Amino acid sequence: MGLGSEFFRQILVQANRIPGFKATPFVAFIVWEAAYAIFFVDLHLRIGPVAKFLAVAGVGWLAIFYGWRIILAVYPIFLAGHLWLHHSASLPWLQGWFGPILGGAACVLVGLTSEYYRRAIYSERKLAESLEALADSLDQQTRFMAMAAHEIRTPLNAISGHTQLLLRAQDAGPAREGLVHIRKATEHLGSLVANILDLARAKTETLALNLSTESLISLLSDTVDMHTPFAALKGLKLAVSIDERIPEFVELDRMRLTQVLSNLISNAIKYTRTGSVTLEARVVHRKVDATNVEVQFSVRDTGIGIAAEHQKAVFDAFYKIDPRGSPGEGSVGLGLSIAAHLCKLMGGQLKLESVPGKGSVFSFSVRFEKASGGGESAIASSVANPGPTRAVWIADDNEANLIVLGRMLESLGFEVQAFGDGAEVLDFIEANDARPDVMILDAHMGRMGGLETAAELSSRDPSTSSIPRILLTAETLTPKLEDRMRSSFDQILYKPLDIDDLAQAMDRSIEQAMGSVDRGLTGHT
Repeated sequence: MGLGSEFFRQILVQANRIPGFKATPFVAFIVWEAAYAIFFVDLHLRIGPVAKFLAVAGVGWLAIFYGWRIILAVYPIFLAGHLWLHHSASLPWLQGWFGPILGGAACVLVGLTSEYYRRAIYSERKLAESLEALADSLDQQTRFMAMAAHEIRTPLNAISGHTQLLLRAQDAGPAREGLVHIRKATEHLGSLVANILDLARAKTETLALNLSTESLISLLSDTVDMHTPFAALKGLKLAVSIDERIPEFVELDRMRLTQVLSNLISNAIKYTRTGSVTLEARVVHRKVDATNVEVQFSVRDTGIGIAAEHQKAVFDAFYKIDPRGSPGEGSVGLGLSIAAHLCKLMGGQLKLESVPGKGSVFSFSVRFEKASGGGESAIASSVANPGPTRAVWIADDNEANLIVLGRMLESLGFEVQAFGDGAEVLDFIEANDARPDVMILDAHMGRMGGLETAAELSSRDPSTSSIPRILLTAETLTPKLEDRMRSSFDQILYKPLDIDDLAQAMDRSIEQAMGSVDRGLTGHT
């Protein structure tokens, strides 16, 4: 009895080494087989095949419970017991072997099936956990890059703004040339930050368009004007050719279309030694109802060109061509990749035609919905003809940005009142019963940010709630957050701020303020 107990204990010790093994079901199996051997011997003689089923039922249960590996560990015990049972009952040898072998095979199949099922469930669970971890990692990465971009764009805004102001005041000479280089460097850094953020948002499929009624002709001219000083530094001619059939106003995402064209133009200037770079826009298709117009944009240069084997790869992220003697500056290879993605987002496809040594043409087409200009001809530009001096209140907790924004507005002919945060704006309104023509609020400020300030202003009387409000932010807003911001602000401007974009935003806000006079909007005091 002692020897048998020790043998049984050793079996349990070895079995416990099997992953997922539990002693209770195993002991239950042994008890079942023992009971069958002792009490059900005559069943083989009386009920034949049913008895075989009962004999292998215990092993089948183990197969379902543990999988096929446990069969290899315990089946010899079952086989020995079964043979002893047949020997005690004086059953034929063939019958003693056939039953357990056939039953064991069935149990192995059942065990394999159950194990593969458990593996599938386990793999599915692990996959779900991995996908959740990946999504969390991408979300953290996106939030980190957004925070980093905010911290970079905030000081960059001050550098870029003061540079633009100095360029407006500086005559030709070495000092102006140095300012152009500074301006170019800030543009490059700002573009790099935007491209990195857009690449991350493209991977998470959170990149979206924000359509508004804009002057397409003005956008094209402004984009070329922005790059003209950079082309002049290299002795290049930068031109624009606009089809006269293009309507003045269409529905578009101004920031994204400008981003694509700027990437293509700056890339063309970078890799062109001599000659010219030309932005062309022409109508390629009109719908019969004339509510839509398809425009093809092309950026043509006389640069070094791109070899055929590189032409597909140039749209891949981080792909760079660095031919010997290239006049281009260093880059990380994101501009064309982001441009191609944004073109696809706008319903087009960025294409390339290039001949090495002769130049390249990047082109894409976008279908726009025509829009009304809102009586633009009836209202003169507030920048070119400002009329009475308009009051603008600005709020920002960053002193450098507050100063540069104020000086930009003053250079455009506005009277500026500066505040450290939104709470100061509200306190000033309460104390002085004063109202500006336009407010420009930074998104994030100490005591009260722009969104909270706008919500408080909206709850006030019509003379306060109807004041045009512009949000200034260093963030690249997600579509959901941008929709939320636009419900509280009339316009959104992004840092680093371009003075021409500011002038256009002020034009629209002054037009809105003029239209609000009959609703009780007062001027500055």
